[in-house]
Amino acid sequence: MMKPSFIKGFLLYYIISLTRSSYAVSLIRPPYLTPEDFERGKTLTPEERGYNSSSVRQHFSQHFEIRTNVWFDSKYKWPNARVPYIISSQYNDQERAVVAESIREWESKTCVRFIPKSNNDRDYLELTPQDGTNNYCYSYVGRQGGRQFVKMYAPICMSVGQYVHELGHAIGFGHEHQRPDRDHYIRINWANIDPQFYYAFDKYNSNQFTTMGMAYDYYSIMHYPDYSYSNNGKPTLVPTYPGHNIHNMNVILSATDIQKTKKYYNC
Repeated sequence: MMKPSFIKGFLLYYIISLTRSSYAVSLIRPPYLTPEDFERGKTLTPEERGYNSSSVRQHFSQHFEIRTNVWFDSKYKWPNARVPYIISSQYNDQERAVVAESIREWESKTCVRFIPKSNNDRDYLELTPQDGTNNYCYSYVGRQGGRQFVKMYAPICMSVGQYVHELGHAIGFGHEHQRPDRDHYIRINWANIDPQFYYAFDKYNSNQFTTMGMAYDYYSIMHYPDYSYSNNGKPTLVPTYPGHNIHNMNVILSATDIQKTKKYYNC
C-alpha cells in the first residue's frame, strides 16, 4: 500500500508537469482576448506583425459563397456594429497578440466593436487556426447567422495585415479589386497569376457588389497587394493611373476604409 506522502508527491509532480505543457496552457487560455493580449499586441516587432508581407494568400473553396459584397441586405450587418466572438485556445501568446492588434486597428479607428460572446449571442465569430478543412485563410462576408469561422492558419496567415483584412470581410466588406468598375483603375496580369487562383480576381457585377458611391481605393485593406498569387515573381495587379501604388499591407486601414465603415454602420 502506497504511503499518503508518496501519493501527494506524485500528484504534485503530475500537476507541475501538466501546467508546464503546451496542452495545459491551451486549456487555461480564455475564449476571449485579455488586456494582456492587447498589451502584447502593442509591442509586436515588425517581424512579428508580418510587415514583410507583400501579398495575401487566401485559401478557400471556389464554391464558398463568401466573396460577394453583401451591403445590399441589412440582415448581413452586425446589429449596432457589435461583433460577438470567441477565440481558439490553439493560438499561442504571440498569435493572440496578432489577433488583438488586428482588432485594435478596427476598434481604434471605427465604431465596430468585437465583444466576447455571451450566452445570449446566437450569431458570432470563431477566430481559429483550425476549422476541420484544408482551407488556410478565409472569412465569410458579413453576418451569416449562428457560428461562423474566421480561419487564419498559423503561421502562414498570422500577420496583422491579413487578419485585419479577414476581419473586414466578417464586418461586411468585399474585395476592392473585384469592384464592378475595377477595370478603370487596375490591370490584371493574368499571365502572372497561378491559374488555380484565377477566381480570386473575378470581377463582380452591380447586382453582386455596391461601391456605396465611394472612390476606388488602391490603399484599402480590402485590396489585394500587387504580387498576390503571382506564379513568377511578377506583379499581378497594376494601377492604370500613373503615380499610384497598391498597398502591401504595411499600411492598415485607409481613410476610405474608415469612412466606408462609418457610412455602412451609420456611426
